[in-house]
Amino acid sequence: MIRAFESSLLNTFGLNERPRPRKNLVIPPYMLELYHSQTKDPENPSVNFNFAGKSTSTANTVRSFHHEEESEAEQPVWEGDNEINRRLLFNTSAVPSVELIKAAELRLFREQIDVDHVQYGASTDHHLYRVNVYEVMRPNSRTNSDTITRLLDTKLVDVRNSSWESFDVRSA
Repeated sequence: MIRAFESSLLNTFGLNERPRPRKNLVIPPYMLELYHSQTKDPENPSVNFNFAGKSTSTANTVRSFHHEEESEAEQPVWEGDNEINRRLLFNTSAVPSVELIKAAELRLFREQIDVDHVQYGASTDHHLYRVNVYEVMRPNSRTNSDTITRLLDTKLVDVRNSSWESFDVRSA
């Protein structure tokens, strides 16, 4: 009876077995802030995940994924004409296939950049940079050096200020 109940409960959450929490698990500060905002009133816990511009009224779960670290030798970074590219990898295989994704965002913390010492001619917007977020549809390989990507979101940011930036990546 207990095993049947446990199996039913695990199935409800899209799990095959009991989760085994990792030791030294780091919880991102924004997830703690979200948790505290949802549990302000213990008598009436909130299930309202309102985010501007996102249809989350029927959402009941929030997940967070930290990017996977790569060694410096494996970390592809390209620098071109006023351009720096960095690849971040996220393992989302833990999301049960039965879940319907209502919204997905990539949150990046950006440190300010001192742009005053660089000469830009007559340009007055030298502190504005465009950040593009792509999904890698097909990475390059030994047999094919062409990487195929798809633009997910783009944003013009002011690099004079440190801030969190949020990008819509639901379509990925």
